[in-house]
Amino acid sequence: PLAALGMGTVETEKPVILVIGHNVPPAVAIIDYLAREGLTDQVEVTGICCTSVDATRYSPRAKIIGPMSWQLRYIRSGIPDVIVVDEQCVRTDAFQEAQAAGTPFIATSEKNCMGLPDRTHDPADTIVADLSSGRATGALILDPEKAGEVAVRVARAVMPARRKSAAAVSPETLREKAADCTQCRLCRRACPNDLAIPQGMKAAAEGDLSLLSALYETCVGCGRCEHACTQGIPVHSLIMGAGQRRSRTRSS
Repeated sequence: PLAALGMGTVETEKPVILVIGHNVPPAVAIIDYLAREGLTDQVEVTGICCTSVDATRYSPRAKIIGPMSWQLRYIRSGIPDVIVVDEQCVRTDAFQEAQAAGTPFIATSEKNCMGLPDRTHDPADTIVADLSSGRATGALILDPEKAGEVAVRVARAVMPARRKSAAAVSPETLREKAADCTQCRLCRRACPNDLAIPQGMKAAAEGDLSLLSALYETCVGCGRCEHACTQGIPVHSLIMGAGQRRSRTRSS
């Protein structure tokens, strides 16, 4: 069967789980838990990279968001309510990005612990309570079945508050941040696609977001522009914000 592909296919009125990585067992455990609890139609399982493809083979309701370069844009979108990662194909700053987005984070492999405390042997109820309340922002759970249960329960618990607090970046905020650009062009030098970021920033600072929005389609989401920026401008987030309407309706 064909698989749903793209951010625009996600039913954001439901709790959303993001799985990232190479090995599918955690995603399978999530899907199995949903089936056992009769929640298959009530929670969205979305994925990035190899595990997303395998998840769609296991469940027709699983959805592929995109390649591993899309991690930054999807995490920052605020759409995922819980993020679950395995051993590889995961950004090294994925946990930090999740924290910035206020998204509970679960690591599931001893090869990629993300520096998180091992909660494998803690009761599921305790882990769920800690992640849902914000007492903990992440956990390492090496038992796939437990990770699947915790991911679903936490997503359902935090989703209502997260949706209420989610807010699109306003044009005024975009203009203000773009105005900090000094046109040094270091962002363009760092960009693997040589995107016209400086021109987009200059236009955005003057109130025209069209050039910045146009970069969305060809931006690979690596974030190198932000690392190069001497002014600390969240360049990738501005590109996402300018092209938000397009990103929310993107599908294939």
